[in-house]
Amino acid sequence: MDIDRDGDNDTAVVLNNIAGGNGWDVGSSICADQNGKIYVTGASFNSSNTDLIVTRLNIDGSIDKTFGSG
Repeated sequence: MDIDRDGDNDTAVVLNNIAGGNGWDVGSSICADQNGKIYVTGASFNSSNTDLIVTRLNIDGSIDKTFGSG
């Protein structure tokens, strides 16, 4: 999939601590919609709990702040 539209196939996207917190995050699935928005699902772990996450990114890889919260 060509996530950044530069004509090549992107094999990896690296997002460091995308969900915040003081633990580590792991992505388990990624897909793009017809508008180029990128969806990443996974989990965010810390010492006391685990949160499931769904994050939407803009075509440039920045977090889409219009997607929602909580």
